[in-house]
Amino acid sequence: MSTSTVHLVKEFGTADVPIQDLLDGEGGLRLDPEVEGKDYFTIQLIDGKVRLQARGYVGLIPLNERVSIDVEPRTPAKNLARLLAIARQVPRPPLGVRSYERDSTWTESLLEVYAHGLIARLEEVASKGLLQEYERGLEVTSFPRGRILATDTVRQLRSRGIPHRVVASRFERSADNAANRCLKYAAWFLAVRLRAQQPLRRERRLLLNRLAPLYELFAEVPLDESRTFLRDPLVTGSLPLPSLRSYYRPAVDLAAAIVEEHGAKLESREGPLNLLSVVLDMSKLFENYLRNLLGGESQRREWPELVLDGNGAGASLLFDEKPSEKATPDVVVRDPETGTHPLLIEIKNVPVKEHLSDRSSIEQAVTYGVSYRCNHVVLAHPRKSAESFCGLRTQGRLGDLTLHQYVFDLAADPIEEEEQRFATAMEGLLPSNSSGGGPGGYA
Repeated sequence: MSTSTVHLVKEFGTADVPIQDLLDGEGGLRLDPEVEGKDYFTIQLIDGKVRLQARGYVGLIPLNERVSIDVEPRTPAKNLARLLAIARQVPRPPLGVRSYERDSTWTESLLEVYAHGLIARLEEVASKGLLQEYERGLEVTSFPRGRILATDTVRQLRSRGIPHRVVASRFERSADNAANRCLKYAAWFLAVRLRAQQPLRRERRLLLNRLAPLYELFAEVPLDESRTFLRDPLVTGSLPLPSLRSYYRPAVDLAAAIVEEHGAKLESREGPLNLLSVVLDMSKLFENYLRNLLGGESQRREWPELVLDGNGAGASLLFDEKPSEKATPDVVVRDPETGTHPLLIEIKNVPVKEHLSDRSSIEQAVTYGVSYRCNHVVLAHPRKSAESFCGLRTQGRLGDLTLHQYVFDLAADPIEEEEQRFATAMEGLLPSNSSGGGPGGYA
């Protein structure tokens, strides 16, 4: 979907859009049906303009064909594709179209986004025509078409006493070229990956149903499992495509990235990959990322404790007896031998303004700590800027309970080092850790 105006805002920031950009010809509100009724924005009417306040979603969100809102994270963030992969989170249904840089890391969570993007490109190829090239062919025949090769005819046939046949050459158009082999392989690759999930979700079944006829579009093109087409100059871009087939370039660029299992840098805004826009729920993404990251590290480091989801297996009653609401910390660390909880983590996608987390977050964390009889509770936040504090520090103590704060740098490069710092800091709060780690950070 092409847009004439794009408003760039921060997560939870505002954009003022002229009301006429949102109205249809009859004075009614004209919004993309994928946006209307969703919770992407809150809306106010101020001085003849519509003020949209972004909520916790980032990405390019088209309101209609005239205007889009491009929401970026309110804290510095890189490696969003890695966060998505570790969080094992499927983004919201994609909206609009935007360009991304290639990422060397494949993100399985974006599989359906890649499929949507390739399908859109293959449908364009189907409507505008396959790229075909002339190929020279030779044949020995009694009914020649094309040019008769007199020298070859005398050498190969007359010398052997075959007077009724000739050697002829002709040029024929063929769709068997590197660009089409790349597109066919990418369609096959995605179909295999989509089918791998059993039972199939409805969204994947629909994608497979759309891919099937597009795959048959390349019926005369062999499935080249050697993938040698990736080195062809048409695919690499060193040889330009015919001007009438310029629509092949974004299709081949995307297909080559899929074949090479390259992902997309979701924080980028320019690049060769044209995909439907990925819209991310940043609060959910940050929460799932840190919980799965710590769960993976706990297994790798062979912790005796279990890392659980407080919204699932780690949930408990808030009070000792019923009636009681549930207590649902984001991360619950449980000792399976004793059933005790040495560590709780509450994850807030809110930057820390000064030293302390906000009052409501502190009260929630302390309440969970008391409920679980837990002596160490951590409030985890994203880092506000490159100059601000990062790491673990103590917020305060209340009897045997210590409230900590961890500020995680989502813009760290490499982010793997920040992931290790976080896991090590959490490990240092556990009684099973004999190293006696404690708070520490850096500005």
